[in-house]
Amino acid sequence: MHRTVVSVGARMPISRRYYTLDAMRGVAAILVVLYHAGPVTTIIAPAGYIAVDFFFALSGFVIAGIYEAKLRNGLSSPQRFAIIRLTRLYPLYLVGLLLGMAKAVGAWVLAAPHALTGSQIVLSTVFGLAILPTLPPLDDLFPLNGPAWSLFLEIAINIVFALWLVHWKSRSLVGLAALSALAMMVTVIHAQSLNVGWNWETLHAGFARVTFAFTMGVLLARNRTALGWKVSWAALIPITALILALCLPAPQQYRTMIDLVIALLICPAILYYGTVLECPLQLRPLASFLGDISYPVYAVHFPLLFMFTHVAGRAGLAGSSVLWVFMPCLIAGSALLYHLYDVPVRRFLSARRGAVLQPEIVI
Repeated sequence: MHRTVVSVGARMPISRRYYTLDAMRGVAAILVVLYHAGPVTTIIAPAGYIAVDFFFALSGFVIAGIYEAKLRNGLSSPQRFAIIRLTRLYPLYLVGLLLGMAKAVGAWVLAAPHALTGSQIVLSTVFGLAILPTLPPLDDLFPLNGPAWSLFLEIAINIVFALWLVHWKSRSLVGLAALSALAMMVTVIHAQSLNVGWNWETLHAGFARVTFAFTMGVLLARNRTALGWKVSWAALIPITALILALCLPAPQQYRTMIDLVIALLICPAILYYGTVLECPLQLRPLASFLGDISYPVYAVHFPLLFMFTHVAGRAGLAGSSVLWVFMPCLIAGSALLYHLYDVPVRRFLSARRGAVLQPEIVI
């Protein structure tokens, strides 16, 4: 996977692969799964939901690096940019939606507790196909595949970036980041949790989260220089720091404040060091693999986890045993999904519009 990151003000673009970022996003995606597996076994990543803030910042860094100069110079239009982004996001999003629909239909047939009704499944599918939140009275934005709320916000901030933010000066972006950080603090403290944005009640907090993190990523991309990185085993430090941040246990009374510190300060710092410290050669195959599976893991794990837990329960598996079987299957399946479905489909869609496939970091 090749990255082309443009440093604003530089004569030549920086063109290299960010293996450390590949490893970090793969690890973060796996920790999201472990967080969602909480009802099945002991919560391993109690702050796994903060991975979303890291993903948003990572996306801002990569999107700005690849497309900002093209959008500013008229080499790419916002419409073309939107098509490129949908080409990247939609194929795996669709798989997650269809799996979520299968899960919901199964729960409805089995009359499981809290199962969606037939009309709710149809309504959620219709809205989901357009990557739009399902209208109330359902509270979840995406009842068929919960994590899709972050993809919806990703697309929304991408559109805002292409139309407006790409033309803003850095000092204006700093102001936007400060205002969105303040909005985050107010809404998160009011909700007493950073795990917000996935339902209608807290959607405004989700917009604050994506605006702050994405803007920080854009600012970081604008201030990258060709000499600002080195290959070192120290690249394990930001990767380890990310793991610790998402797995950090904390007393409930301090959880919200600790989460805000991680999202507002630690995640941007981890991203910065992930861009300046590159993995040595020995780690790059693993980092590349983690990068490849990160989006498939994120896109499909939620409905699969529920279906697998049901089947495992009927087979006599319970607790951590379910996770020990599920995780290898999910990782292997995600690798196959990436190579046999995602890449070929995106290559086909890119060829149809006369473009070269450009894999990139995405939440």
